[in-house]
Amino acid sequence: MNRAISLIGLAALTLVPNWAWACAVCGTTNESAREAFLFGTIAMTFLPLLGLFFGVYLLRRWVRTRQEGSADVHLPPT
Repeated sequence: MNRAISLIGLAALTLVPNWAWACAVCGTTNESAREAFLFGTIAMTFLPLLGLFFGVYLLRRWVRTRQEGSADVHLPPT
């Protein structure tokens, strides 16, 4: 029974490929929606990486100033 249902589903998706679209953007003809999806994907990929690298930079800077025993590097002398 399960095999018959699987075969029917496979045949339906093969004969009517519009049913197999994974997201709303894939089936739209609106070009601005596709561009928004593309740029959103790029932003969601690179922003966390930038945040991670910036956090590592701040951590290394903090550790370096503590090891040297001096004040913050960017503060002017008083």
